[in-house]
Amino acid sequence: MNSDLPHPLHTPLCSILKCRVPILLAGMGGVARWQLAAAVAKAGGYPTLGMVRETPALIASEIRAFKAATNRSFAVNLIPAATEPALLEAQLRQCLELDVMAFSFFWDVMPEVVARVRETGATVLHQVGSLEQALRAQDAGVDVIIAQGIEAGGHVHGRNRSFDLAKEIIQETQLPVVIAGGISTGKELADALGLGAQGVQCGTAFLATDESFAHQYHKQRVVDADAEDTVLTDVFVLNWPKGAAVRVIGNSVTKALNGNLFGHDPDILPREAIAWDDGVARYRFSTDSPLRTTTGDLEAMPSFGGHSVGSIRDIVPAKVRLEKIEHDAVLCMSSERAAENAPFSKTEVPQWRKLKRTELRALRKTLSVDAHATASNRIALRLEAFLNDRFDGAGGRVLSMYWPIKGEPDLRDLMSRLHAGGVIIALPLVETKAAPLVFRRWTPLTKMTRGDWNIPVPPPEAEILKPEIALAPLVGWDMSGYRLGYGGGYFDRTLAALDPSPFKIGIGYASARLETIFPQPHDIPMDIILTEAGTFAD
Repeated sequence: MNSDLPHPLHTPLCSILKCRVPILLAGMGGVARWQLAAAVAKAGGYPTLGMVRETPALIASEIRAFKAATNRSFAVNLIPAATEPALLEAQLRQCLELDVMAFSFFWDVMPEVVARVRETGATVLHQVGSLEQALRAQDAGVDVIIAQGIEAGGHVHGRNRSFDLAKEIIQETQLPVVIAGGISTGKELADALGLGAQGVQCGTAFLATDESFAHQYHKQRVVDADAEDTVLTDVFVLNWPKGAAVRVIGNSVTKALNGNLFGHDPDILPREAIAWDDGVARYRFSTDSPLRTTTGDLEAMPSFGGHSVGSIRDIVPAKVRLEKIEHDAVLCMSSERAAENAPFSKTEVPQWRKLKRTELRALRKTLSVDAHATASNRIALRLEAFLNDRFDGAGGRVLSMYWPIKGEPDLRDLMSRLHAGGVIIALPLVETKAAPLVFRRWTPLTKMTRGDWNIPVPPPEAEILKPEIALAPLVGWDMSGYRLGYGGGYFDRTLAALDPSPFKIGIGYASARLETIFPQPHDIPMDIILTEAGTFAD
């Protein structure tokens, strides 16, 4: 069975990198440690461990910790051109000994390094700042090009805007292109895919997350800043080649330059220790940013941040950040398609939906008793098989189901079977008008009472549960996974409020499929839709 909806954001890059959505975590040195990388991977993105200039021992520790946390795919970021040859050799050897199967390189293209890892079968991503660098990377045999624009935080190699650069590279190369630099919203992801890119890479957006290894001071600076607060300069250049520019949130060091932002020579800049990491000195003008372990003069250290700081206003779990970008991108793309195809104005969408609900509910009523029973049984079997495949039967998990009304597929026999198999069953009920639903425990012995709309519900003394998997009955549905409900907004309101968000399964009839439901900002897409004809079937 084809169990998952083809994700509306899926691109060929997702298949190459083995990720659910084409949102890449930038390999931020010091910041992108295993905790952040694992969180992004589990949320469906593609993570990169930022290991620039790190010791082989730390690299080994981070890789092992990541692999212990998840079996998802990942890359290791190294900067060959900014690493002493002996250290680079030791880094590569350590990665290959631990079976690292993807590398993300940056700065100057070094064909011999690309060839070295490609010989092992590893995938190679290379971040570039110009078309010339992209062509060199393609000639060297890389698999994916990351087009980094001048809007990016941290080290910036080019001077072109991200979308302008990406457009050039897409036209002149034959490789998948990822856009990086100032990306933090779903609209920007949707725009990138619309341009022909196959994904985006985000750094600043994930720096301000719970799992990031950045110091809380750095995270808060990102939250408090706007794009115009960022500065491009080469003054933070110790440990990097001369002229290596970085985008930082302005501080006392950049202000003291009085506009002389470029032309700083690492060979003559003073070595003044201003902070420490576990006893290791961090120098003024170095590229070291404040980490969790840093003490000292944090303000004088570079707080990296791209133009996207203006859209980041809180510190949240990485999963929340990624899913917000994902959801908004899907909504943006669906809305654009809907607008192109809509035979009416946006203000008429509610009336159109009301009409469609009436039509689809009338269509349900044409089902004979036998046809309804057959469809319900097929959906139940598909759902049971899916729970076995995806959740190992879901034993011990909380699964919210529903009591069928108005011709909905009847899964009550399955409820009893799942309960007997150890699944914890909950049913939704309205306890407060215009508020999220409450889920109470159900067993075959539960004495049901009558709730809103005369629907049987568990009694008030039944235990309140939080679902890990949630079924949502559908009046209608579309190919992007959006559902048309009864119009009260209860399920969307509830799904938006649940933290963590449950795995969402829409249950409906194949005949209820629409070209689009014209999704609105409050609509929540399903993770999968099951019908009597299969999953996401015509």
